[in-house]
Amino acid sequence: MTLVALAKLQHRCERLTAVLAIGTSTEIAAARELLRQSLVELYKLGYWRKEPDQFKNHMRLFRKVADLPFNAQEPRTVPDRMVRYSP
Repeated sequence: MTLVALAKLQHRCERLTAVLAIGTSTEIAAARELLRQSLVELYKLGYWRKEPDQFKNHMRLFRKVADLPFNAQEPRTVPDRMVRYSP
């Protein structure tokens, strides 16, 4: 059970790292949530007692992403300036 959870955690860490490079804020939030679920699962399995340093490293990644400022992407169809319409 722990091996499957560790494989999921590793995959989700890699996915989050990849999404940080080129992803949108929504993709980053989704990847972070999946990582959180893996961390909770491993915590319940007692992984943090067996490998405290590894668990801390994964938690550090999770927390670091929470501190990053994400800019919402602006819609590309918005005109650059306001236009007034007179009746």
